[in-house]
Amino acid sequence: MNVLADSSSAIQMINVYVLDRRGAAIPWPYFTQPISAWARKLDVEEVCFSPAPIPSGDEISGGRDFLCAHVMTINDIGKMKAISSMLQPLWVKAV
Repeated sequence: MNVLADSSSAIQMINVYVLDRRGAAIPWPYFTQPISAWARKLDVEEVCFSPAPIPSGDEISGGRDFLCAHVMTINDIGKMKAISSMLQPLWVKAV
């Protein structure tokens, strides 16, 4: 889970957007939903990926937290933070 969370900064170095019928760019709101589902809701067939500026420290931290908030429960996040400070594996019940 830490690797997934840490990947948020790499994802933030890519602009993801679609063009509406008038040609205006609509950016993908990072980590809120799968890109394909987002594009289907907008009724577009093509998604553009382009390089983005390197995110700032606050953007990296915020992106990591935002990604975690969308793919994990609050308990998952707490366990992940506890695990990251440990040297031994921590086994917990999945439910």
